[in-house]
Amino acid sequence: MDDRFDVLSTPEGQSIASQPQPYACEALHILQSQTFSQSEKIYTTVLMFQLPISQYMGFMDRTHQLYAEGKIDQEVMKVVIRPRGTAINYWWLPAWRQRFTRDAPSVLEANLINYVLSGHYWFDYPGAGF
Repeated sequence: MDDRFDVLSTPEGQSIASQPQPYACEALHILQSQTFSQSEKIYTTVLMFQLPISQYMGFMDRTHQLYAEGKIDQEVMKVVIRPRGTAINYWWLPAWRQRFTRDAPSVLEANLINYVLSGHYWFDYPGAGF
């Protein structure tokens, strides 16, 4: 695939992405495994964007650990941290903001971090805001 989001254009990808909860454990298994490439880990992360926010925050916690252990790289972590899917609507939630501010400085530029935390990212994101 040419783009990390191409996986969402496949019937299988759409099926998983629309109901990711049954696949969350498998996704974490892929992320912690050394047998999968970082590209495969990015595709896996993209499929988890629609997890319910409580599960997504758990996903963020586990990826934080995997990043600290060197099992996922900076590019995978960027996909996890940058708000998309369910997370785009929770930029204001203190628990989400805590996780974002914990991990974002190591993978995102300061201007983007401030933009997300200000709420402007939500207003400008396609399909979100007003």
